[in-house]
Amino acid sequence: MRTIFAEQGVPTKYARAQLIAGQVSELSPLLPPPRKIWMSEDARMSLFEAAALAWIAYGEQKASAE
Repeated sequence: MRTIFAEQGVPTKYARAQLIAGQVSELSPLLPPPRKIWMSEDARMSLFEAAALAWIAYGEQKASAE
């Protein structure tokens, strides 16, 4: 997943979350603030990771159908 998004210019988890929040307006209020290096990851990031995985699966399924 990291490689696919890095090819699109989205190298970090937070950048992926921002991209998804921008595309799916219902998720944008759930986007946590950027974390500092000493902070643990916000639990809401797993929601965006799941959405990113679904996004990739949908894209691959759509590409194979064409």
